[in-house]
Amino acid sequence: MKKQFRPVLDETVFENGGVRVRAVRTCALCGERGHLLYFDLRDRLFDVPGRWSLLLCKGCHLVWLDPQPISEDLPKLYQTYLTHHCEIEPPQPSRFRPKLTQAVRAVLLGYEQLLPGRSWRWPGRVISLIPPWRDYALAELMYLQASARGRLLDVGCGNGAFLARMRTLGWDVQGVEPDPQAAALAAEAYKLPVLIGTLQDAGLPDASFDAITMSHVIEHVPDPQLLLKECCRLLKENGRLVVLTPNITSLGHRLFRRSWLFLDPPRHLHLFSIKALRRFARGAGLAIKTLRTTSRASRHIFICSTDIHRRGRTSFEPYPDTGRLLRFGSWGFWAFEDALRQVLPGAGEELLLVAGRPAARPVSP
Repeated sequence: MKKQFRPVLDETVFENGGVRVRAVRTCALCGERGHLLYFDLRDRLFDVPGRWSLLLCKGCHLVWLDPQPISEDLPKLYQTYLTHHCEIEPPQPSRFRPKLTQAVRAVLLGYEQLLPGRSWRWPGRVISLIPPWRDYALAELMYLQASARGRLLDVGCGNGAFLARMRTLGWDVQGVEPDPQAAALAAEAYKLPVLIGTLQDAGLPDASFDAITMSHVIEHVPDPQLLLKECCRLLKENGRLVVLTPNITSLGHRLFRRSWLFLDPPRHLHLFSIKALRRFARGAGLAIKTLRTTSRASRHIFICSTDIHRRGRTSFEPYPDTGRLLRFGSWGFWAFEDALRQVLPGAGEELLLVAGRPAARPVSP
């Protein structure tokens, strides 16, 4: 196992738009000094004040925010965040598409109750052969098989919409959420068990979960290595950790550069490549089952990043108003990116990590 480093944090605390911050100059993976990637970035979604930079480690391909808010001021970044309201399903152009998506989930993940009818099984099998549609369908359930149902922990559960969905599918659910407002919404609106705070502070017992999920969470935490180690501790022997997070080497980032939606300063403290996330997972003691990119967010990235490029800001939910040409372009971008992934596996907008605890070695007699 390669040696892990802690980022060098400048002890000097200063204010950046009313947020107390420290400079972070070195890579958390290899200790090398970061190279300036972007500077003078502003919040393009929720108008958190301050100006921010992103640094890049050329060896590990890890990108991080500089300066970074101190832990006590992290809540200031989420005062008007999207998890502070119940999720509203986006309008569907017809009833056909959602039924087809449910059929894919039933066929590939085994949730038979989602199948709209017996006649939908074969259409579900056919559509599941299209990689971007397959990822779009399965990511909503974090790729969890029905056969693995048991105790499920969602880290950074937000408003609880995902856990509420999984509970209806037979999972015994538990949430952890550091944002008190989002946690309160999950408990009140969905009647979910949610612990307020970080996973490290939750005090959960060893090997207590069959599955742990983190959807766009790890990029928000100051110490990704520590978080992954805690997940490894909490997994049962055959349990699975499923992580979705932005991919810094994606086609969208290469195209839009500083206008790429997933930069999301100042909330995204770290942005990962396949190489960087692999090193973090292995350093945490996890056995990697799957580590690849997906293109399921490509259309949304294309539309919102174009909005940022044109106006300097965008809205995450609801989707920004789009013209016919932009919507058509987003479909083309989605198709092109997914085809490109067959040649350049790191081109997708998101990283998907599926990992578990390493198998115990037999004790020699």
